[in-house]
Amino acid sequence: MVNVLGVYFMKNNYVNKMVFKNNTAFLIIMLIITLIVINFLKPVYINSYNYFCGPFDIKLENLFSTSELEYNTRFISSSLPANHYANGNKFFYIIHDNRPIRTRVEDTVYKLDENNIKTRGVVYEYLLIKVNEMFLVVRVPLNSSATKFSGIILPLTPNLQHRIKVKAEDSSIDEKLLPFMFDATGNFAKDFYYQLAIAITLFAILILCFYKIIVRFINPRKHPLYKKIATYGSEVGIAESITREIMDTKYTRVHGKYIVTYNWTIKNSLFLPNITRNSRII
Repeated sequence: MVNVLGVYFMKNNYVNKMVFKNNTAFLIIMLIITLIVINFLKPVYINSYNYFCGPFDIKLENLFSTSELEYNTRFISSSLPANHYANGNKFFYIIHDNRPIRTRVEDTVYKLDENNIKTRGVVYEYLLIKVNEMFLVVRVPLNSSATKFSGIILPLTPNLQHRIKVKAEDSSIDEKLLPFMFDATGNFAKDFYYQLAIAITLFAILILCFYKIIVRFINPRKHPLYKKIATYGSEVGIAESITREIMDTKYTRVHGKYIVTYNWTIKNSLFLPNITRNSRII
């Protein structure tokens, strides 16, 4: 019986109609925002596939079939455009080599401590892995003794290429380097954690917003508009009174998006509906 009365009240109450319009407007906005977020986070889906299903085995000889790589400076900078992957959307690989060659080329990152003193931070070094008559550059943590490496393929920058050429004893090494390197520093996993945290946070916010809207559709009296009129007395009685006064053409006046009845001023807005008691009421 209560549910039947609730449905009747919702269909015939002007306040409920305002709430329904407001809920509908925000629902449409949330759907648009959700589509934008889903499109914005597309790289995260590909990264998730690689992180949870990878690293994938790859034969070093297959690197010769990899198209020219391009650096991607979008939201997820460590990933590469899908048409540059060596194997579809797979880009997180594992390679094995028992005899990597050290190049003596290192990357050192310095940072300032609490006393503004520059200290040595994360350090990487570069190895060479022979692929037929060519060499693949592999970036690893300093003094790494690993013989298998998991990581992603990135472009080989001219600066790094020059540094390896200077350090190498072979003067023709520059011509033997593949045009990309293998980053096995673990940065992909670290970056992915941040990306995943951002994705989870955004979807949690969206779910919370959808939950609030759905609750207000099911029970209009959860809407802030009802909380506002409840400050004047019984929300059900006031809502019914407003409905009756709006139908009274003798005292009701319309001024743009405002409706003024004998006792109430109603802002009939999709996004900011409001109801206030007129000053004549004490």
